[in-house]
Amino acid sequence: MLKIGHEVVRPGKYQGDDSVTITIPEELETVAGIPLEHREVDWYAREYPLETMNITERASRDWANGIRDNHVEMREI
Repeated sequence: MLKIGHEVVRPGKYQGDDSVTITIPEELETVAGIPLEHREVDWYAREYPLETMNITERASRDWANGIRDNHVEMREI
């Protein structure tokens, strides 16, 4: 049996209906507001040096240059 964390009292569906009490187990209780996952904040807040893009895309750039150099009309670019 789950341990009750707190109870929420809601008015009845129609005027004159009795109030409804909803029990909330401790395991389902959350903090009010938007939950904050520190791992996700750390992941999305990372900053890479500007040179990283140059390093990670180097092979792609070399491949594209090789393909481009094989075409006569593209050699002038």
